[in-house]
Amino acid sequence: MLRLRHRVGDRLPSAALSVVDDAIERVRELPAIPGESRADAALQLFTDRAERDHTRLRAGPRGRR
Repeated sequence: MLRLRHRVGDRLPSAALSVVDDAIERVRELPAIPGESRADAALQLFTDRAERDHTRLRAGPRGRR
């Protein structure tokens, strides 16, 4: 969640950013659980794809395949 906030936080509306910050505060003290690294990997894949798609869409029709 922290990585997601860091990577897309500057593009989120303030209301969405507030919700993300609230979620981070709620889980900040929870201990790590088995499978957490797997969830981190899935989130990393999601953010990488979102970044790629965002860049491609901003490039316009010439940037599309």
